[in-house]
Amino acid sequence: SSPLLSRSSEAMANEVESVGGGADPLVVGGGDHLLPIDLHYDKLIDWLVDRNKVPQDWRKRLKTLHNKLRHALDTTNHKEEDKELDGERRLAEEILVTLRGDLPDETVVPNGYHVLCELKSKLLEEGTTTAGIFGGPSGLAGDLHKLLKLYDRDGLSLVETAQFLVRATDYEIPSLQTKLDRIYAQVDDTERRQREYAKSMEACASNFRDACREWSVDPVDVEKGDDAALCKNLRGLPVELDKCVKEIKSGKVQDAIKYYRSFTEFVRDQVSSSGQGGEDDALKALDELLSGAREEMTLRLAYESVLPSDGRSASPDAAVAIVGLDDAPGNGESGEPTLSWDIDVTGGAEEGGEGEPTLSWDIDVGASGAGAIEAVNADATSSSSEEEEGLEGVVDGDVSKLCCHGFKQRILDDLWELSAFLGQRLAEGESQSGFWRDADSVDTKELLSSVGSIAGQLTCQEVERLDSLRNSRTREKIMRTLKQKQSQEGKYLEMIRAVEKRREGLQRESLGLRPKLKALVDHTKLLKRSVEQAISKQYDNRPVNVIGKINETLSSVL
Repeated sequence: SSPLLSRSSEAMANEVESVGGGADPLVVGGGDHLLPIDLHYDKLIDWLVDRNKVPQDWRKRLKTLHNKLRHALDTTNHKEEDKELDGERRLAEEILVTLRGDLPDETVVPNGYHVLCELKSKLLEEGTTTAGIFGGPSGLAGDLHKLLKLYDRDGLSLVETAQFLVRATDYEIPSLQTKLDRIYAQVDDTERRQREYAKSMEACASNFRDACREWSVDPVDVEKGDDAALCKNLRGLPVELDKCVKEIKSGKVQDAIKYYRSFTEFVRDQVSSSGQGGEDDALKALDELLSGAREEMTLRLAYESVLPSDGRSASPDAAVAIVGLDDAPGNGESGEPTLSWDIDVTGGAEEGGEGEPTLSWDIDVGASGAGAIEAVNADATSSSSEEEEGLEGVVDGDVSKLCCHGFKQRILDDLWELSAFLGQRLAEGESQSGFWRDADSVDTKELLSSVGSIAGQLTCQEVERLDSLRNSRTREKIMRTLKQKQSQEGKYLEMIRAVEKRREGLQRESLGLRPKLKALVDHTKLLKRSVEQAISKQYDNRPVNVIGKINETLSSVL
């Protein structure tokens, strides 16, 4: 690299320099001239001023020099006689871009003495500059040569470099490093959030699959919002009700009813103050259920009995009505269904004169009508075959009675009546003297358990869940819940994509900052070595070390 200082200085072999300034003590001995000079980076300017290496008004002179430099490199607002220098200035701009490389903009790293020396050398190498009258370069290279002489004459190169070292150490390098650290932390945060979102998305997908499996619904039906698909679950309702009917007819309920009737007859005949008993109308629903013999019905018929009106499929016999044809096959000459709309406007033309126009639309459906009927029949047949899957078998015919909410509620009322009676008898104790006792021995606890079990089966969660599907509002609510579960997965997927996009942007930003930070650190190290060498030349090549936080800052940057 180009030297940063060219002016000569007197030899100071017997002088020992200290950091804080002050009087220079005389050193006796041959090897003492090799003692190092340690200069703190933020005290370097004061040290140069105290030893008269730079003038007291260095700030004013440096500002004037920078203004001249900007004017020399400016490609605009020049006089007519300076237009011939525009090409050379544009070339200088290109060279400056190459020299600066990845350095930050000029507000952070100005074009100082070191950069100008390199620019002058590149311009001379390009051969665009001719020799002047006195042998020196002309044009822009000549202007730079004059400015560099002002740098050397007043020692402004040292003070400018020292000023930059302080700014780079205290502000620019820590600022870039802080930005990079913040970006790295944000990248780590986006990766963490992406993992969390992916885990949550998987959990939502699993919950959605479990919910669809619970309600036996295809995800495609959920996406379409077809709540009629939930009616397939009603196939299990006749089976559950058939179990309850079997338990009611098993004999335990009949024993409990007999026990109840014996007690009520005793109370009516023996304890009543009137001495006259009325007709017993209790437990009529259970009597109705237990009165007839077992009549079986197919599971398909039982399934159709529990289906809501809006959940039943159309019958294949309704195919003609769906197509909307009036004539059945075989009524016409061709034996195929036809559709004819005849519109006759009355008051038509009479013989020999103009009349009103006549409009007639004759549409012959032909084979297409028969094909539509066959398509509807095929769809109905396939739908019927799908519904028949899992509907094999028979159930008790009284299941259709329990499908009625009113009858089912009456059965529950009778069961709870029996349960309350048996519980009261069990609490009072059957061995009490002076009160009624049944002639036949009855296990009240067993009867109470059986009656309570049947009531529990009729009101269990599975039966209530299946029975609720007969309500259209319940099905719509369930479908909305399923669609919400399905949409949650999509929301997390959008969040993952947004996080990935954010991380990519942060990585691009970090890729742009890392070269700038490295170039700034390298440039600062170069200027630090140059100022150490320049001061060392003034003191007979004594070692000069710029110390302080600058070394820690430069070494800590990765």
